[in-house]
Amino acid sequence: MRQWGGCRRQWIVDSKTGGAVKFSSLLREAIGNAEIPLRFEPGAEEAVVEPVVALLKAWVAAHDPQRPAGDFEYGQKALIVRLLDELDDQVDLPVGRA
Repeated sequence: MRQWGGCRRQWIVDSKTGGAVKFSSLLREAIGNAEIPLRFEPGAEEAVVEPVVALLKAWVAAHDPQRPAGDFEYGQKALIVRLLDELDDQVDLPVGRA
């Protein structure tokens, strides 16, 4: 079961394999479960995923400190690199550790 929740930190687990999952797969599944007519059209999920991922990448990249000046900003930059890699499906999302 995929899990995520309000303020508490939850890890994402693939419902079929119990293992790692890609961000675009998670987004595609959420769109597929949505109550919108678009989901019945072939390829609809992919058509929605692409612009949503592009928007998220631009939003995350906007917070990238160009010249980090301290530990906080170096940590922020490392997190941004990781998030962008997840959005590009270069790395898996963290797997559950209850």
